[in-house]
Amino acid sequence: ALALRGKDAKPLSLSILAQQEAISLAYLEQLFLNMKRLNLVKSVRGPKGGYCLAKSACAITLLDIMHAVGRKVRIQADDSDRSGSSARSITFGLWQGLESHIESYFRTLTLEDVCVQNYQDQKACQQFLVKAYAPNSDDSLPESHMGGLQ
Repeated sequence: ALALRGKDAKPLSLSILAQQEAISLAYLEQLFLNMKRLNLVKSVRGPKGGYCLAKSACAITLLDIMHAVGRKVRIQADDSDRSGSSARSITFGLWQGLESHIESYFRTLTLEDVCVQNYQDQKACQQFLVKAYAPNSDDSLPESHMGGLQ
C-alpha cells in the first residue's frame, strides 16, 4: 500500500492499513518498527501521521524487506529419507543452491517492480473479463466483477 502511494505521499496510518489488509495492528506495528530501523519507512507524528516510504519504491528490494521483518529464504527439503545417504547430501546441496538463486532474485526485485507487475496483472485480468463477458459487443462488465480493477 505504501509503495503504491510513493515516497512523497501523505503518511498512511497503520490502523487504516490494518483494516484495509485485514492484518493485526500489533503485528503491523512490529513490522514497521523493524522497517523503520533499516530506513525503509519513516514515521510522521500527529493527527495526520503514519508511515511513508523512506526511499523511492525502486530503491527498496524485497530482500531488504525480508531482512527488516526477520525473514530468510528457506526451502524445506523433503525429510522422508532419514538414512543419511549420499543422495540426501546431494539433494541438500541442490536445495541450498535454489535458496541462493531465490535470494539473488529477491535482491534484484524492487517494490516498484512488484507494483508494476500487480498493475499489469490487474489490467490483464480486467481485459480478460471484459472479453469473456462481451467478446463482440459493447456490453460492459458487471460492476460485481470489476472489484478494485477500475
